Amino acid sequence: MLTRDRWNRHESSKRPSFDIAPRKSAWNADTDEWDKFDPPARPADVYAFCLHERVPATNDNVRDPACWRFWVLATRQLDDELGTQENVGLKTLNRLTEPRGSVSWTELRAEVDWCVDI
Repeated sequence: MLTRDRWNRHESSKRPSFDIAPRKSAWNADTDEWDKFDPPARPADVYAFCLHERVPATNDNVRDPACWRFWVLATRQLDDELGTQENVGLKTLNRLTEPRGSVSWTELRAEVDWCVDI
């Protein structure tokens, strides 16, 4: 069966969006079991969204972390600001991460640590 790629490596996405839908269950690494959520919830503490910026996408630049941008948000902020919304786009990510905005690969660890601490 052939499937159509959702990502065209020769063009940038016109309106990238990310799935943030609350889940009904999530795998628990500590117990090796699936935890069920009622009501559905976002099981992560922090969300890191990434977008490859270089066009066209090649094997070399996809592997190069400098060709990616990252937006990092605490799940608590997603829940407070977006409720049960299922998708988020760049405009909203930029608004929610102000004044920090998107970060590079080298800044990613510090940004995740900052979000964990808030």
